[in-house]
Amino acid sequence: MAAIQWKPWEHTITAEPVEGRPPTVEVVFVGPSKESFHSVAFSDDGVHFTFRAAFPEYGLWKWHTISSNKKLDNNRGNVEVTRYVGDNPLYHHGDVRISEDRRYLIHEDGSPFLWIGDTGWNATYNSTMEEWKTYIDTRAAQKFSVIQVNPRGVGNRSTASARPDLSFKPDGTNDPEFWKDLEDKIQYANEKGILILLVGLGTAWRDTMAVNPGNQQFETYIAGRMASFLVVFSPSFDQLFANEIDKVASDLQKWTTHLVTQHPGTNHSANLTYRSTTSTDFSVLQTGHHGGDLTRVFAAARQWTLDLWGGAPVKPIILLEAMYDGYGNNNSKSWREKDARKPGWIAWMSGVKGFTYGAGDLPPKVPGGHGAVWMFNKDSSTYDYWQNAIQWESALQLTHMYDFLESIEWWNLIPSPELVRNQALPDTLQMIVSKTGDLNLVVAYLPDNPRIVLDMLQYLGTFSYTWFNPQTGRYNQSVRINGGDPNKIFERPEGWEDAVLKLSRLD
Repeated sequence: MAAIQWKPWEHTITAEPVEGRPPTVEVVFVGPSKESFHSVAFSDDGVHFTFRAAFPEYGLWKWHTISSNKKLDNNRGNVEVTRYVGDNPLYHHGDVRISEDRRYLIHEDGSPFLWIGDTGWNATYNSTMEEWKTYIDTRAAQKFSVIQVNPRGVGNRSTASARPDLSFKPDGTNDPEFWKDLEDKIQYANEKGILILLVGLGTAWRDTMAVNPGNQQFETYIAGRMASFLVVFSPSFDQLFANEIDKVASDLQKWTTHLVTQHPGTNHSANLTYRSTTSTDFSVLQTGHHGGDLTRVFAAARQWTLDLWGGAPVKPIILLEAMYDGYGNNNSKSWREKDARKPGWIAWMSGVKGFTYGAGDLPPKVPGGHGAVWMFNKDSSTYDYWQNAIQWESALQLTHMYDFLESIEWWNLIPSPELVRNQALPDTLQMIVSKTGDLNLVVAYLPDNPRIVLDMLQYLGTFSYTWFNPQTGRYNQSVRINGGDPNKIFERPEGWEDAVLKLSRLD
């Protein structure tokens, strides 16, 4: 058998039919340098058991199975894995892991993973494959590195008032066609260098699968099916902490090599609780839209992030949802393109190591809205038709964010609001600063301020500074200055609204 490093590989073994739930089949892989990992097989019929892998190292890998079923136990084989050659960052650098200092996400080879995400909640559920390709191709060109989806569809769960759950057949068993469609879409995104965050895989799916005794245990099924793809799991979706959801995450961790987190909803207490549990590999933050109250939106993006950064245990912080762009322009009191952009910059300077953007929403939050991208609105007569919304200016502003962050050591930034000497009182205008521990880089964000005064007393030597426009992606001309001034004034360029100041040491 043969495979390519980090690309999907699978193998199927068979057993005699048994009564009740399919037996568990653990698979142990041992690599050429004796590195090993465990996986689990999945089955839709209790006869055919498929196990998958994405191999982190090229060379000869050996595998064997462990099961209480004699037919499925102690099966063995070899896989010759060749080195990946190409420029896909996921295949070139590998799956996502946690950095040694536990502050940010990295690839398997140690390269920092820059998380710029999009909320495509209903995208896998509502799109055809051709529509999905258009969506992914566009986001890849815009340099998004993550797409967040709820594969069951938001609001489409199997209730009397909703469409049937497409993942199950009428008899309550898993529908392989649903899973094949989902897998093809995940695979296409991975091929374009995009990681998929699967959100909302908790009790609803688990409990539905448990109803039919012929279904496999949910945690082993989803871990087995997704073993060869580059994904992250979140059992919860907009849910406060619950023991049963926490248990789903813990059970997933037993069987998957992928990271597991929890999507908490707009609730600071839930953010902190999920951060503290051992079932989450990194902290997810939803600072939210707060009904359009920008004061609360901006305050949460800053203070909730700082609270997570300064607490224990230390984990990477990713902001999955702030305020969305509801209109594709700035002609409103809120839900504007700049209201989707600004909380992301505030959160980055406050300690997050990843940010996810959203496009579109529904009444009453956004009167006349149809959900744009996250609902995958397919009414082409509406202003927020998904193919229009993926080209909104706010999405391009996320490209500018990616480009700026990629140009600096973003993973080494430490939030340092104490460096601001002229802090504004309104939450919508509070400036935020980050620095690197070696004092070689300072980055400040001004939401809409004419100037910032920084304490540069410790910053001895010569620096250059330049302003970056988050709306246009342009820099102004750099200027040389001497450090050591405890009240150094920097004037924002004329005509700008929000602005990013970058100071870099020259000697």
